[in-house]
Amino acid sequence: MGAFPAAEPEATRAKVADDFVSELARLQSLDYRECGLELLGAPKNLEQPRASRLRIGAKSTNAIAWASTIRSSDAAFAWLKANPVVADRIVVVHGDYRSGNYLYDENGIIAMLDWEMAHLGDPMEDLGWASMMFWGREELAGGLIEREAFYRLYEQKTGHHVDRERLFFYQVLGNAKMAVICLTGIRDFVERRNVGRGDAVP
Repeated sequence: MGAFPAAEPEATRAKVADDFVSELARLQSLDYRECGLELLGAPKNLEQPRASRLRIGAKSTNAIAWASTIRSSDAAFAWLKANPVVADRIVVVHGDYRSGNYLYDENGIIAMLDWEMAHLGDPMEDLGWASMMFWGREELAGGLIEREAFYRLYEQKTGHHVDRERLFFYQVLGNAKMAVICLTGIRDFVERRNVGRGDAVP
């Protein structure tokens, strides 16, 4: 789930990898004010993106506190609160920018999908999410490109340095969010919330 298929030709993978970074660079280059995208929630300052993402994550964590395994997520959010980062600029953030959320053919990416979590925030949020091990394959970010090459290509296409401290912060946050998402799915199954009329649960 979430990684570019290993069976695809190398040329296709390379083209999609380049397009993947190009599309992220293009998204982050948009002037959200000129595009009328303040409605996505323009942060008041450069500290707010981190704080707002943590509030959302903590709210989700509290909703599934019944699970004993939530202790790992609690530890992650405690670390995140103790190691704040400050954005260098505010950009349009896709919110789920990763392999698996685009359409492609042999010529590259055709369209990016799943924009329902788009917001305004720190550019390192999308970069950290896209390069998480969860979406990867071996050492390839998203199954597409070696991580260090991914970061260098991002710097080349955006003209902005990859802040490793902020990148790591958003990778930790992303992994904590995925733990919450997975535990929420488990809870829904255990409590039969996602069982349709035609489903049978023993």
